[in-house]
Amino acid sequence: MKKKSLIVFLILFTLINLFDINYANGISSKPKYINIKLSRPIKNKYSINLYSEEGFSIYYKDNLSREIADLNANNLRINLVNGELIISNEYEDLFYLEDYEDIVIGSSNGHNSIIKVEDNYYRGYIFFKTHGNEIIPINYLSLEEYLYGVIPREMPAYFNMEALKAQAIASRTYALHNINKHIGEGYNLCDTTHCQVYGGMAGEHERTNKAVDETYGMVIEYYGEIIDAVYHSNSGGHTRDSKEVWGGYLPYLIGVEDKYSEGVTNSNWSFSINSSELSKRLINNGIDIGYPLKIEVVERTPSGRVLRIKVLGQYGEEILSESQYKQIFGANNLRTTWFSIEREGEFNEKDFYVVDYNSPSPRTININNSYVIHNVTESKLLDINRLSIIDKNKISTIDNRKNLSNGDFVIYGKG
Repeated sequence: MKKKSLIVFLILFTLINLFDINYANGISSKPKYINIKLSRPIKNKYSINLYSEEGFSIYYKDNLSREIADLNANNLRINLVNGELIISNEYEDLFYLEDYEDIVIGSSNGHNSIIKVEDNYYRGYIFFKTHGNEIIPINYLSLEEYLYGVIPREMPAYFNMEALKAQAIASRTYALHNINKHIGEGYNLCDTTHCQVYGGMAGEHERTNKAVDETYGMVIEYYGEIIDAVYHSNSGGHTRDSKEVWGGYLPYLIGVEDKYSEGVTNSNWSFSINSSELSKRLINNGIDIGYPLKIEVVERTPSGRVLRIKVLGQYGEEILSESQYKQIFGANNLRTTWFSIEREGEFNEKDFYVVDYNSPSPRTININNSYVIHNVTESKLLDINRLSIIDKNKISTIDNRKNLSNGDFVIYGKG
């Protein structure tokens, strides 16, 4: 996820004062170990390489003090062959994993296990699941060790120590609230932004590890329940109510003004899309209104987020909901729904004049917002790409397409 601003600390500081904090004496009922699917280091879904300086042993997952076998090897390869997982060293097959979800592979030094998976080092143990012909490696480690690999990925280690502690509390709370997010797939959380970014030992830093240690077991609760401690990089200046985002009301996630997110390096963003590409995407979503001429924001939330937009085209117009415009623009292109839309290449080089019945003198008009009557009762937005002007000598057509750049519509966002 993106770098966090100091606002994370400020929000968490407020939450800590509002809600109860559960210390280590209450964490015993929480899971000691957590299962994290590893996707970031994997190069080959059919075969995975492991390394341990101490060598490898196999343990029962529910009793890590009970060693099943010492593999007497520093390098292992896990292969999936005909639906079976086979552990091999450089020379031979060593072990066939049958109940491979009930046993784990760890370093031979016992509880201080460190394993290299492909190019990345991880604390704890590794076990495997299969999905079709794919091996899914899962890191089995303590919750606190997991946080060592999360905090520096979610907040820079040079941030203020109190901010790092706040991030540690938020990440621990988030992990426990979402502990069953992927339980149907055989693990708790993944290592991507879908859950929390987890990089193993590669990104660990002594300052972020210290923040985890000094907040050991601390979580945020609301009336005795662990909250869903979602967090973000930048709000743009105002957070959103939970009901605006997910449809459900959470009393501890209410939109508030956030002046600390304004004016920082990641507070603003933009995205461009040309008219031809936008037309294709509209058609692919069952909307054919011809060449897009204009986009208007027609409804916002109280916090300023865009709920609906209107796209005006050559042959009509269409109102798009939040889910629809995200589908068309691409959710990854819209960092937030707090944005405005402008069109590049609009007529702004010359003044245009009209004479109406209100005044004998001509007045200027904004040709980009002008409508034309095309029969007795209907009007439509003026198509500036097919504009003709009659003067006293001849009819001259103005070709505006040459003035349009590859980024006809530009979305300027915050947060």
